[in-house]
Amino acid sequence: MMFSYMDLNINKVIRESLILDIGKMLFIPRTTLLPPNYVQFESTTKCNMKCMQCIRSENENFDMPLNFFKSVINQLSYTSYGNTLIDLTGVGEPLLNPNLVSMIKYAKKNSFKVSFTSNFTYINQFKVIDLINSKVDLIYISVDGATKTTFEKIRVGAIFEEVMSNIKLFTRIKKERNTIIPLLYFYVTLLRDNLNEIREIVKLAEVLKIDTIDFNRMIIPGKEYWKSEIPIIYMWKKITKNKININKRAIPLKKCQPCVALIGCYITFNGKVLPCNRITQILPRKEYPPYIFGDLENESLTDIWFSQAYKNFRKNLAMGIYPDICKYCTQSRQF
Repeated sequence: MMFSYMDLNINKVIRESLILDIGKMLFIPRTTLLPPNYVQFESTTKCNMKCMQCIRSENENFDMPLNFFKSVINQLSYTSYGNTLIDLTGVGEPLLNPNLVSMIKYAKKNSFKVSFTSNFTYINQFKVIDLINSKVDLIYISVDGATKTTFEKIRVGAIFEEVMSNIKLFTRIKKERNTIIPLLYFYVTLLRDNLNEIREIVKLAEVLKIDTIDFNRMIIPGKEYWKSEIPIIYMWKKITKNKININKRAIPLKKCQPCVALIGCYITFNGKVLPCNRITQILPRKEYPPYIFGDLENESLTDIWFSQAYKNFRKNLAMGIYPDICKYCTQSRQF
C-alpha cells in the first residue's frame, strides 16, 4: 500500500498513534490503580414516558432497594477519594422511586456529590422542597425542544406547558429560600427533529434561569451515529456568547471525550456492574450479560472494580482499544 506525503503529516501521526497519544496513556495508572470516582445507580426502571430515543421495555418496573443502595455507598465511602459523584439515573424516571430523597440524603451524609436526570413531570411544591432540603447538587432536566410541537413529539407523554411551569416553580422556590443548589441543567439530545431549535433552546434556558445546557448527540442502537449526517453546527460560537453556560464538550460536536468507563461504572437496580450507561441506551436488558463485570449481590465493588478482567478492559479503553459495541457511542471516536 502506497502512502502519500499528506498521509505522513506529523500532526496526524501524533493525533492518531496509540503510542504517542500521551493523554490516553496517562489514564492507564489512574484507571487501574484508583477506585471509581463516578458511580451511576439505576435508582428505578419505571417511567411514565415513551421518548423517541429510549429503548426501555414497558415490562421494566423495578426500584433499587434503599438498603442495597446504602450498602454500596458504604463500600464507596471507604475507597473513594476527592469529590466522588453519585448519579441516580437509570433507564427510568428517578422521581418514581419513593426512596429517591432518602438515597440522596444518605449519599450526601457520606460526603458524595449527587445528581440525577428527570423529565420534570412529577414536580410539585412538596417535591421541590424535599429535593432542596436533601442538598442534591445537580438536576438535569430533559428538554429536547423549545416549542410545544417539537418537545411533545420527542418527549412522548410530557406536556410542554406543565414542564415549563414546573421549572419556574423550582427556580422560584430556590430564590425564596436563597439557595444556589441544586443547580438546574438542561439535558438536550440533538436529533434531526430539533436541530433547528438550538438557538431557541438556549433562549428558553436563559428565560428560565437555567444554569447550564448540556447538548448531547443521540445514540442509536445498531447505528454508528457519530458518522451520521447531523452537521457540525456553524453557529456555536455565536450561541456561546449568550449569558447561559454551554458545556464545552458539546460545542464542536466533532471531538470525542475521555470515556466515562475509565473512571466510573453503572450499577443496575439489581446490582449488576456495567462499564457505563451507554450500554443501557444501546442494548435491551437481556443482552447485558457479556458486559457485566460483576454482581454486587455476591461480590464487593472493590473486588469487581479491581478484578483483572475489568482492569484489562479499562486499560484497553485508555489506549483507545474499544470493544465493538463502542462504535455506536458518540464518545468513543473522533467524528
